[in-house]
Amino acid sequence: MCACINISQPALAAKEKGNHHYKKKEFNEALAAYTEAIALEPTNITFLNNRAAVHLMMKNYDKCIQDCKDAIKIGRENKADFELIAKTFDRMGNCYQKQKMWSEAMKCWEDANMENYTKATDRKIKQAKLEAKKTSRRRLHQSREGR
Repeated sequence: MCACINISQPALAAKEKGNHHYKKKEFNEALAAYTEAIALEPTNITFLNNRAAVHLMMKNYDKCIQDCKDAIKIGRENKADFELIAKTFDRMGNCYQKQKMWSEAMKCWEDANMENYTKATDRKIKQAKLEAKKTSRRRLHQSREGR
């Protein structure tokens, strides 16, 4: 779903340029294009969410999380669609997942489901719970071996 209603032509063109570069895995160029779109339309969370996706692909996890937090804040201030906010929470959860930060990932995905429930997100939550248990067991086992 695109929040493309009432978007200026220059901002839309920058977004499309970013999408083009993203598909070609030209991430630095995609970042520049999405940043341009954000500068032109700072209240459009889709542009921040797209830039967050690039940061995730580039393993710039802190920047991805910050863009997601900014997008959620701006989205709520501007009454963005629940699905867009849920998508942003989902992306932030994916970022935490890549870092094996299971409790943070679960929280984001639970927030995503509060905005807009999906079975796919529910499955992510269940998988994260399993991974968190495995991690906890490993740590317990390692601490017992270290005695």
